[in-house]
Amino acid sequence: MGSRGPQRGAMHRLPVVGRRSSPLQPAEVHKPPPAPKDLGPTGRKAWRVVLASMPLSIPTLDGLTVRRFCDVLEERDEVMAAWKEHGPLLSEPIVTPRGDIAGERLVANPAAAMLRGLDKELDALSDRLALTPAARARLGLTMTSAERQAAEVDRLLGAKWKDEDE
Repeated sequence: MGSRGPQRGAMHRLPVVGRRSSPLQPAEVHKPPPAPKDLGPTGRKAWRVVLASMPLSIPTLDGLTVRRFCDVLEERDEVMAAWKEHGPLLSEPIVTPRGDIAGERLVANPAAAMLRGLDKELDALSDRLALTPAARARLGLTMTSAERQAAEVDRLLGAKWKDEDE
């Protein structure tokens, strides 16, 4: 009858959980497709940066989400410009029931609420695109301190051996 499990006296390796044979490397930077023509300067810059540095990006699949991210950044720039122009408080007329202006009062600039909403949307899109450390950690795209140290040692040793060979 066949036996199950390891045979007596045989050496067996446990599965390696920690360091892999080659340590994780930072995400490869690749050239993104050209930005859509109708994006402004902020959107074009975000397009290039996000698609070039986003881990595991596939422009054909992620393009729509990246485009939305760029559009929201552009919109945020416009709202921020209006908020800076008018300030956090606006003067609003006080109108009587007969339609006469009785005075003025200060009210909060509605642009502040718009900025908070746009920031929430940017946070959600950043999370979907794995642009934040927490989002990358959820996907397992981070390096532990031991992996980071091993990668640094490998880099230093690689540089040392390269120098001696030349």
